[in-house]
Amino acid sequence: MPESAKGDEELIELLSKLAGEIKNYAEIFLSVHENLDKSIIRLNALVHPTAENKLKAISLPPVDSISNNIKENIYDAKDKTKTIVSLLKKVEDVANNSRIECSFCNGKGEISTQSYYRERETIQPFLETKKCSACNGNGYLDVSGTVVQLTIQLISGLKGLSYGEVKKTVYGAVS
Repeated sequence: MPESAKGDEELIELLSKLAGEIKNYAEIFLSVHENLDKSIIRLNALVHPTAENKLKAISLPPVDSISNNIKENIYDAKDKTKTIVSLLKKVEDVANNSRIECSFCNGKGEISTQSYYRERETIQPFLETKKCSACNGNGYLDVSGTVVQLTIQLISGLKGLSYGEVKKTVYGAVS
């Protein structure tokens, strides 16, 4: 397998992680939405205390509990935003340099494994270091030009996503 194909696979894995984090981010806000719906049902039972509205609200948690859930969701969203922005920066770095850090050796170019040897009546551990076969000791894998160009197109819409922008969007709407 050519080295660029290995780099292409690593980039695809990185993009998959980014997609998964964005999906988790969306699920957090779906939870905020669900909690707001519960609050609305509770408030509706207060404003219009019909038997039907009270019945809908009786099994729901109290508003302060719902509010705490929303606060936790917002905290999780902030944390998730940092992760997304970090991954996005890694993807941009890969696109700019046409190479990606080797995940097998974590960019070191070598892999250390613990081995053992027998010395008389005891077994002694030692670290054996070998050149990483995935990146040939470079610490990085090349990414093909075609994959880099497609990645640049893919992430161009996400480039504006930054922690500050998300913070303004989320907290500007909340405050």
